[in-house]
Amino acid sequence: MNKPFAIFWKSAGYIWSISPVGVLVYLGLIVLQGAIPGLLVFYTKSIVDFLIAGAAERSGAMTRFIVWWITLVFLRAAMGSFLMLVQGNLAEKIVERANVDVMRKAASFTDLRPYEDPAFYDTMNVLWQGSGSRPVNFLLNTSITIRNLVAVTSVLVVLGTIGWYVPALVLFAIVPQAYSTWKMYRESWTAVLEKTPENCKIIDTSRVLLSNQYAKDHLLFGLGGFIIGKYRELYGAIHEQKGALRRRNIARSVPSSVIYVGVIGFVLMRLVNGIGTGAIAVSSVVAFLQSYVSLQSSLYELIENIGYMDGILLYFNNSIMYRLPTPVECGRCGT
Repeated sequence: MNKPFAIFWKSAGYIWSISPVGVLVYLGLIVLQGAIPGLLVFYTKSIVDFLIAGAAERSGAMTRFIVWWITLVFLRAAMGSFLMLVQGNLAEKIVERANVDVMRKAASFTDLRPYEDPAFYDTMNVLWQGSGSRPVNFLLNTSITIRNLVAVTSVLVVLGTIGWYVPALVLFAIVPQAYSTWKMYRESWTAVLEKTPENCKIIDTSRVLLSNQYAKDHLLFGLGGFIIGKYRELYGAIHEQKGALRRRNIARSVPSSVIYVGVIGFVLMRLVNGIGTGAIAVSSVVAFLQSYVSLQSSLYELIENIGYMDGILLYFNNSIMYRLPTPVECGRCGT
């Protein structure tokens, strides 16, 4: 797949053309949802500063901070319902438009030549099967990516108020660990779910007993025990291969975990020591402890969604929206 960024922007333009107002409202809610974690950390830090400053320093600002903090907590709790409302309405419009576009392309044929071209027909079939899910998946993945980008940025900005080195070290610690965890998870499940020859053998072996196609044969010749034994033999071999893969992935993840623990521990000790010298406020330690867990979760989701975007863009790369080949372009049907 060439030029993934160009394909991404063309795909985004297609989604935008379906419902500009709906997309704009949805993106606004996503950005607000992403900014809430950083804002909560900021207001928590401010409230702690006011509390430590003493009663003499408290004022209406303290009340305003508490009101804003409560408002943000309410928004975080209620945002899911609003997002589901807008998301559901937008997804239905996208599914309708994608299916209609595929049907319009099929209706534009003037003869049967397109169906005589295997490449063209296969592409149409893939587009038809994915038209009800891939465009919606694009919307969801993109929105989750934007939300986490905003969340990571907002938290890093708050951590930057503690010291310039804090966000840099936290990113250095979390990014490799999050990427390693995601890669291990993806490889492990891909190995289980992908259609390898070994997995196909297992499926075909179980089908002999579980489908009515071969019911007479295995009943007539008493093949039940033999087939079950063959299935267990095949599954045992695959289980051993997958176990070895998981063990290798765990071994590869150890260095990033050690770096993660070491750097986070170093930053925390530096902040705690700074409290003793008066260089660091107690609220900064509270903000750091509240931030890094949220940051780790957001970075993991960000890496995960970017990693899964390739399959979605592959669909759009072949879609009728801008790149479905015609039989003439396939070079198999003639003119």
